[in-house]
Amino acid sequence: MDNISPHINYSEATHTDQALYWNNNDPNEEQLANMRAVALAVFEPLRNYFGVPIGINSFFRSENLNAAIGGAIGSQHCKGEAIDIDDTLGGVTNAQLFWHIKDNLPFDQLIWENGDDDNPDWVHVSFKRNGKNRRDVKMYRNGVYGAFEQPKPSNLPTSTKKTNLTTWGIGLGLATSLTLLLVKLLKNKTSN
Repeated sequence: MDNISPHINYSEATHTDQALYWNNNDPNEEQLANMRAVALAVFEPLRNYFGVPIGINSFFRSENLNAAIGGAIGSQHCKGEAIDIDDTLGGVTNAQLFWHIKDNLPFDQLIWENGDDDNPDWVHVSFKRNGKNRRDVKMYRNGVYGAFEQPKPSNLPTSTKKTNLTTWGIGLGLATSLTLLLVKLLKNKTSN
């Protein structure tokens, strides 16, 4: 199977520890197209900006797998539209990932998952290939979703990468525009 994007292979996009117990956690063509859109619109620009590997806790989940792990009914993970990311590799903090997405990238939903006021345990982000992306920002703590009202820390580092897109003269705006263009092309390719 092809990679989902330059830094996400099929295996890690469909893997969760619980998926080992299911025979089928394979996305269909529509779900794969959605996964590629999330990867190109959010994950790859984030990965390129920080210049470090970013861990993936969960990406695609079949309906059966989602139900087995207690995932939300109607979860965007089942459509291939959501990814849970985590700085398990030590390059940046989850707070840095969260704030960069919030301030710079297109998304449908962004959730500060558990953790504390300084850093979430992981970041949930979704992106819709078809339809409007709501830019809905939430916090999830102790089993309850709520409004995200935390101010951005003034001392939050922005990038660990010495040579980022801006340094190369491309600029984040152009990089985001190119990403959205790729998503449109992908959408057209899957609808034909």
